[in-house]
Amino acid sequence: MKNNLALTLCFLMGTSVFAQVPNGSFETWNKETIDVLKGWNSQGKHEKVAGPNSDDAVKISTDADGNLGVVAYVDFSDDLSNLKGGFAYSGKPIKLKANLRYNIPAGDTAAIIISASVQGQTISLDLHRITGSQSSFADQEFAITYFAPLIPDSIVLGITSGNIDGDPIPGGWIEVSKVEFLNNNGSTMTAIPNGDFSQWEAKTLETLEGWNTSTDLLRAFGSDLETVTKDVIATSGDFALKLESLVIQEDTFPGIAFTVKNKNDFEVEGPTFKVTEKHLSLQGKYKYKPVGNDSFTVNAVLYFQGSIIASGQFKSGETVDTFKSFFTDITYSAPLTPDSATIAIFNTNPDRPGAPGTTLWIDELSMKEWTTGIKEINSNFTIYPNPAKNYTTIKGIDGSLFNVEVINVSGQVVESYHKIKSKLILNTSNYNSGVYFVRIESNRQTTTKKIIVK
Repeated sequence: MKNNLALTLCFLMGTSVFAQVPNGSFETWNKETIDVLKGWNSQGKHEKVAGPNSDDAVKISTDADGNLGVVAYVDFSDDLSNLKGGFAYSGKPIKLKANLRYNIPAGDTAAIIISASVQGQTISLDLHRITGSQSSFADQEFAITYFAPLIPDSIVLGITSGNIDGDPIPGGWIEVSKVEFLNNNGSTMTAIPNGDFSQWEAKTLETLEGWNTSTDLLRAFGSDLETVTKDVIATSGDFALKLESLVIQEDTFPGIAFTVKNKNDFEVEGPTFKVTEKHLSLQGKYKYKPVGNDSFTVNAVLYFQGSIIASGQFKSGETVDTFKSFFTDITYSAPLTPDSATIAIFNTNPDRPGAPGTTLWIDELSMKEWTTGIKEINSNFTIYPNPAKNYTTIKGIDGSLFNVEVINVSGQVVESYHKIKSKLILNTSNYNSGVYFVRIESNRQTTTKKIIVK
């Protein structure tokens, strides 16, 4: 009977249309092996290239989106007057000698930053700007100016591909094959750690196809920490998406994932993938382990010709230890069919990230349009409330006996009731969130109605 009923439903109700959310099952991850410069912190684009005499050099570039490239011994900060980090150093260098070649666009400036300190007190800070182009490697010397008669115990050193206090111009680059300190006599002092850029290590990175994540952003800023990863415990297939809040330089960094047109484009605003149907719901499965009063959100925004016409959001702070289905309506502000959409997932409040450790798992993410094809002309039955949370009531108007079958989206009968008089109170508290269909048979006719369980 169930198989026949499922077939009947297909003819009565049409089909459920899934939006092709890019990689919504989170199965596809791309692997990339890159060379990473040892010792130095990096931000933006840097790569190993050939230097003079077949030695290695580092190339630091400003990418096509104007993101600055930096390699540095420093804890990255916007406060140039109080640079932290660096490497331990004993001695008082007077100059930095660097072997360089570069091509900096007009209106832009690469930079070398040097800052010495002793016991945490800054005793020198120099910003040397580099402009124009130099087609072959050549040595240049940069003075270090002290404003205290002390010998440093640590030094911050950084090299940038463009303007650090303005807008870098895409395409600028600088290559460095060697940096070393000189004393008053012009002699080379104790070597800078990996100052000849000969030490590199191969590193394999995995990125989520169709999405940008906070892990991608952290990598762009030189961090090895991963707030978004894949997890082998999934509801179907091999992987689910795991988003975790982590502490990075004394700040809590959330787990974020959002669909994008271009990888490593971190602009969340605007449409990112095409849709062709008027989708009415956003749904998927999740686990959640919040710390404190944290909560997560999954947002969908739909567009028509670049303007927002619909949105939906699922939000919860409930601790869920095993995967649970979620469902939320997509609400339209205009009677249009969208042509594009964007989805964003936050494991915490993005404006006020909660405590580190909050972890969210998401799987089987999709949007649906229900093309029922049903004309609900039968006025002998009403269903309320709809959507339902813990219960819904099916009520007959004319007092006739009726039978009820509750059917899930796979065409399976979840529950059935026979010879109901007047009304049936249906307990939906144990149902998974989502869409169900109620088939009602009476001596007059048969009808099928949709209910939503939240």
